[in-house]
Amino acid sequence: MNRSNSPEPAPRVPASPRLSATVILLRQAAGGSEVFMVRRKAGQTFGDAYVFPGGVARADDTEEIPTDRDFTADAALRALSVRGGQPPTDRRQALAFWRTALRELFEEAGVLLATTDEGVPLLISPESTERFAEARRALQAGQIGLREFVVRERLSLSYSALVYFSHWITPASLPRRYDTRFFVARLPEGQAALPCQIETTDGRWIRPIDALTGAADGTFPLVFPTRVHLVRLSGDVPLEGLLSFAATKVIRTVEPARPPDDERHDSSFVAEVGECW
Repeated sequence: MNRSNSPEPAPRVPASPRLSATVILLRQAAGGSEVFMVRRKAGQTFGDAYVFPGGVARADDTEEIPTDRDFTADAALRALSVRGGQPPTDRRQALAFWRTALRELFEEAGVLLATTDEGVPLLISPESTERFAEARRALQAGQIGLREFVVRERLSLSYSALVYFSHWITPASLPRRYDTRFFVARLPEGQAALPCQIETTDGRWIRPIDALTGAADGTFPLVFPTRVHLVRLSGDVPLEGLLSFAATKVIRTVEPARPPDDERHDSSFVAEVGECW
């Protein structure tokens, strides 16, 4: 057989990135600002590594929520566009990023950024702990949607508590890709962060510099995007300074041409990503 006449294989069509959102939850501690991180179970995406709470958007993340106050899909699109970067394709997609961030933070860390029908920040009291824990499990299992939950509890989601921080898209060469918006948020008073134990095996507060040190010696595994974000947050800056930085920095979409060959030691990849974001 003359192989020279064989047809060329069709080029592989890159997978479409799945919409996702991640929340870098911060608190001020005696030793400096700390971030809350969860460890994914082995076998999952980013498995057996510490990551920030987050996940992919669901179809119901764009449902109208009657208790929303002054945050529309148009406002969501503006907030993801005004400081630069690749904007979402439409207003409903933009809203999905914010909703996904709020939902995933509650599912994976047990922290709900919301206000009561009286307009005061939500405080999860000892009397309501089990009720919210049950709602958290139902959300994780897909038994209820975010809309049903907040309407039942007469809550308004606190979109303004999220600060848009960065935008990363997985390299086109990978079979599983994500279009991820990173947000920063302060741990609200009267709430505690706890891992979900369904998709994660651990959760802890840690200073960014300590997480990076653990990654370097192999005791605190990280994936590349998480590690790079920790580097940006690892300076000796108080919480208010980090929040101010997050709210004013220019957004530049990061879409590397390839994944790193070695997430700890691929210096050429680090140079490629650099400080562009």
